[in-house]
Amino acid sequence: MIKKEIDGIEYILSRRAKKYINISVRNNEVFVSAPKRVPQYEIEKVHRDKASWIKEKLKNQKSMKNEWKDSNLVWYKGLQYELKVALSAKNGVDVFGNTIIVSTRTEEKEYVEKIFEKWIYQQAEETYQREVSRWLSIMEEYHLEMPRIQIRKMKTRWGSCIPSKKKICLNLALMYTPTACMEYVVLHELTHFIEANHSKNFYFIVQKYMPDWKARKDKLNKDFGNIL
Repeated sequence: MIKKEIDGIEYILSRRAKKYINISVRNNEVFVSAPKRVPQYEIEKVHRDKASWIKEKLKNQKSMKNEWKDSNLVWYKGLQYELKVALSAKNGVDVFGNTIIVSTRTEEKEYVEKIFEKWIYQQAEETYQREVSRWLSIMEEYHLEMPRIQIRKMKTRWGSCIPSKKKICLNLALMYTPTACMEYVVLHELTHFIEANHSKNFYFIVQKYMPDWKARKDKLNKDFGNIL
């Protein structure tokens, strides 16, 4: 991979055995993959044609993560809320309209973040348990048992499944994404109890229960991948 720059926008170029030029934006970086024999000028043309799209993606991703020091905006279930801190003798978090109020005895960044994350974890416990139960009911023909649900902070994946331990792991960061995206991850991991690998039958099952799974997956990775 080689780092290059076009019109002030840096990008990482990789050459692969493929037919088309592809541009993606992840973790505030632009990635371009192109066929091995495509000339550089064609890559630059495609890059310039998508310049507006690239800049918009970079702008959105820079505002994606919850920033406690420089911003008063936080993400929750795919929506952005204004964060307000209310000094109080009792810690707590409340949602009113498009505002999330963190009640705490100090406005110190680390303490406010700790209170908010504890609340997010509690919301995740309730939400994931409810969603897994709901999908088990929908998939009743497979007679799946309720797995043990582990909530983790994972840097490279949204979820995982360990059939031998009857356990699924769901990323805490899913609570910042749209509910539709979280539902896709839950269905994906439960399907691994039926098909351990990503076989043709695995995707047949996912497609049967969620015809728009590809759109949900794309939104999750393209619009929210930066929060991992």
